[in-house]
Amino acid sequence: MPDINLSIGGRSFAVACPEGEEASLEAAAQILSADARTLVEQSKNLSESQMLLISGLMSADRAISIQEDLKKAEVEVNNLKLKIEKGSLDESAYDEELGTSNLTTELYERLSKLSVEAENLADSLEKK
Repeated sequence: MPDINLSIGGRSFAVACPEGEEASLEAAAQILSADARTLVEQSKNLSESQMLLISGLMSADRAISIQEDLKKAEVEVNNLKLKIEKGSLDESAYDEELGTSNLTTELYERLSKLSVEAENLADSLEKK
């Protein structure tokens, strides 16, 4: 198991990790370090354990928020799939002029929005 050195909040930590997981661990450390730096700047008197605890809680809070958003998106996608499977297209859902269903257009628009939201969430995690 390789040992790697991580810098979190300006402090160095030697950590063992499974082979091949180094990059993932370093990425996680960068997120934690960004929060830790903010905390250290705000309060120079934080102990190492306080800094790590609060940084970890901040990251966990973001993860919970992302999980909630993902669950909402999954419910919406599943509801749209059910509509498609049931063929619940009424007359107002079909645009004769275009020869397309509004449900298909609605599905495309919702999936596009969900895709953008997922990308934004991933970007925000990478920046932290």
